[in-house]
Amino acid sequence: MQQKFEFLNQLPKEMGVETATHLATPDLIRLSTTSTRYRTFFNPLLEQRKPLQNFLHHVVRGEHDKVKGFLQKDFHLIVQRDQVTDCSNRTFHFISGFEYTLWALDKHMWTIMLDCIPQNKEGKKVFAQLLSQYNKVKTEGVTYKLKAKTVIEQHFAFKNTLIKALQIQVDSLNAPGAKNWKA
Repeated sequence: MQQKFEFLNQLPKEMGVETATHLATPDLIRLSTTSTRYRTFFNPLLEQRKPLQNFLHHVVRGEHDKVKGFLQKDFHLIVQRDQVTDCSNRTFHFISGFEYTLWALDKHMWTIMLDCIPQNKEGKKVFAQLLSQYNKVKTEGVTYKLKAKTVIEQHFAFKNTLIKALQIQVDSLNAPGAKNWKA
């Protein structure tokens, strides 16, 4: 990591800050631990990202009340992107909480989220960003990594996961012969 960023300390501070905005939080943490200078430089950015990281953590776990609490404090969190790993160990790079709920088809969550956006000028700007994110998920899907494999989907694939597992159960129930349920 050190040699990747050996010239970072030669950049003007503004360029370093701009570079950091394009790094996912885990990468920024790793970079900040490479030297005392980087730690001092990046710690304020990491502190700013803590609410977003906590918000995304609760979104991917479906914790509606906690998500609502975060958005009531700062409704802009709904459009901000960062890296998050869900309960199935899928790692999403630069995804917003809203994009995740669209992908997960969590209508209850996205309804709660949208209800937290105020009906004013600032809220209209956020709604415009959400519309853009919706169109991106609808046309391009979301990208995540699972077991070192990159997957791009427009929504959670029930057919290849839950429905497939349920079909295996039904098929085994309907299979001829004796059933050994203790095995």
